[in-house]
Amino acid sequence: MPRKTTARRRSVGSIRVTKAGTYQVRLTGPDGKMRAHGTHRTKIEAERVLARLVAQAGSTMWIDVDAGTEPVGAFIRHWLTTRTDIRDSTRQLDLRLCDQWIDRPIAGSQAQFGAVDLSATPLRALTPALTREWMHLVVAESRARAIAHHRAHVEAPSAINAQIRAWARRRGISLAATE
Repeated sequence: MPRKTTARRRSVGSIRVTKAGTYQVRLTGPDGKMRAHGTHRTKIEAERVLARLVAQAGSTMWIDVDAGTEPVGAFIRHWLTTRTDIRDSTRQLDLRLCDQWIDRPIAGSQAQFGAVDLSATPLRALTPALTREWMHLVVAESRARAIAHHRAHVEAPSAINAQIRAWARRRGISLAATE
């Protein structure tokens, strides 16, 4: 009498038959989640793909297909709130900077991409060109804010004049009355 064989379970992946009659390859990633890696017409083809994927995973060439889908803003906030090696004051400062420069679109007159909004941008969409454009806009916006702040204080002579008069009074210097 022929011996019955039981189906052997793979530890890292599986092949299943879909309703359409194709074979779907699924692989367990390093994070423990099972992910689909395409469908194939024959079981042999699916087994070859699964074997290749298992070999890649073993050689650390495995690529998580869901990696990089998280938005930049959410990633930075999660990273900042879960760090244990920084002080609360540093965390609060970094979160304020995230509010100011990541969570708000930054627009510039010469923006190649228009307004750059990193808050909703997926991590995988970050490119050197987008990062350079964002950095250029941050520097330009910072410079514009600093100049506006300086002008507000320089071009407000009454406030400066009041400070000078207060300084002079403290030192006993008499000054002529102003209008």
